[in-house]
Amino acid sequence: MSALGTDVVTACAAARAGISRPGPLDHYKGGGSTQQRGGIPLSGHAAAGITQGFIGNIRLLRMLVAAFKALHVDAYKGMRAGVYLCFPDPLRVWSGSAAVVDDAEREERAKEAAKAPPSDAHATAAELVAKAAQICELPVVLALRGVDISGHAGVARCMQSASEALRAGQIDLAFVIGVDSLLDVDTLLWLEAAARLRTPERAAGLIPGEACGVLILETARAATASGKVCYGVVEHIASAVEPQNLLNAGASTGAITAQLVQQAIRSSDEPVWLLSDHNGENARANEWGNALFHLTRMTGAPVDPVVWFPAVTFGETAAASAIIATCIASAAWARGYHPAKTAVITSISDGPARAAITLSMA
Repeated sequence: MSALGTDVVTACAAARAGISRPGPLDHYKGGGSTQQRGGIPLSGHAAAGITQGFIGNIRLLRMLVAAFKALHVDAYKGMRAGVYLCFPDPLRVWSGSAAVVDDAEREERAKEAAKAPPSDAHATAAELVAKAAQICELPVVLALRGVDISGHAGVARCMQSASEALRAGQIDLAFVIGVDSLLDVDTLLWLEAAARLRTPERAAGLIPGEACGVLILETARAATASGKVCYGVVEHIASAVEPQNLLNAGASTGAITAQLVQQAIRSSDEPVWLLSDHNGENARANEWGNALFHLTRMTGAPVDPVVWFPAVTFGETAAASAIIATCIASAAWARGYHPAKTAVITSISDGPARAAITLSMA
């Protein structure tokens, strides 16, 4: 579920048609808004009717419930289901002090971050999943097996853990969930402090959004035996760490991202199809430009991929971005407008986490 609808078919069809639904964020009166000067308020991609009026974890819960209600899980009743949740770091708004533009505010935020209370991400995740499952009365017992708060690359890392558990026979299926919102006031103020929001005065920046999605993973053998519809095949997942990143105000060389993409690309006569989480920020654009340079050196030939940018229509969805990209690729295969039978999803977190997922048409 997202700003484009509460089901995957509608959302992906809207994205395919180029439909985007950003709207004014009237609840935000920070520096990113020109409303106080008679101009246009900051825009964002909100899930209308789902999250309006809610903040913090309750906003995430509302989206998680909406996503769970769209699931068809009766066929999985009685099976061992493992849940892997990727959601925002509870202390996200206290991170990245080095990227704050104003010197005085940078020092103040660094001091506040040092005093921030500890947070138990696993306990928070367990509570979110349990409450959502209870509200939706799911017939499947969901056992939380993994939590990731690294941002964009978190879904790939959760998929890695889920794949290992499936191959080892520890679970029968995995629910990989990505949920995030950048639309509550504290998060918007955090983004504004680092000059990351796109505004009428700042052309290079992100447009915040929110989304939640659930991927159900099974082994190929189990899916074939049960006769379920398969929307795609996970071929390869790779993750790495980039020491120079947005949160520490470092300039990435793109070499690590290039290595991940090179590992993910499968040799074929088809074009290289990438679904990138780039969102309009200079730091991400610079890293991708550097990565293309390194890819050319690694492959010995210019790399000219077909690149799709889900953030154009969905907004910046951070921890949910790879879920959206996976759904877009699956919908393209199902509807026949795919540029290739293999897709590579690239995920660049604000912090050090980097990942690439290779999917193929079922």
